Amino acid sequence: MKIKSSLNVFFIVCIIIFLLGILFIGTKNKSQKQNNTTTTNKSEVNEYYDISEFDSIIGSDVNSFENDKIYVVLIGRKSCSFSKQIIDVFKELQGELKFKVQYLDLDKMINSDGKVIDSNSYTALKQLDKASDQTDVLNDLGKTPMTLIIKNKKIISSYLGYANKETMNDILKKAGLKKK
Repeated sequence: MKIKSSLNVFFIVCIIIFLLGILFIGTKNKSQKQNNTTTTNKSEVNEYYDISEFDSIIGSDVNSFENDKIYVVLIGRKSCSFSKQIIDVFKELQGELKFKVQYLDLDKMINSDGKVIDSNSYTALKQLDKASDQTDVLNDLGKTPMTLIIKNKKIISSYLGYANKETMNDILKKAGLKKK
């Protein structure tokens, strides 16, 4: 009888250990899935986009733009999903039309709280001449993506937000950019 009760105790202990093992493994897998989700979300927020095909500028560079040449300035922010999307549109269009995107990283001029951190660049952009239909365009400076089309140090056209390839192509052609 002693052997029978010892076996019962042994089986009960084994069952308890087995159940605890299942509980521990299930909790560990759930924790790993949560950690993977967190990592994925962090990498999506901090995802880098490639602007190596563009000229990187600061706002004060507009003062050195040549006259009679059309410049396409894309003002973007790496944390802006629409900026990321429009990058591909411009990569295609600059290959088809005669221009090179001048990319201005807004984070180098205005921080995420809206505070100006590069006053020379900010002032240079704000002081650009504007076509009569563009007088209020820089009131939205700080919102991205913003596309400015500049000729003779004057904003001749602009677009705030994401535009698909067809829409941006029309805007650029109306501003005077032609196919190669």
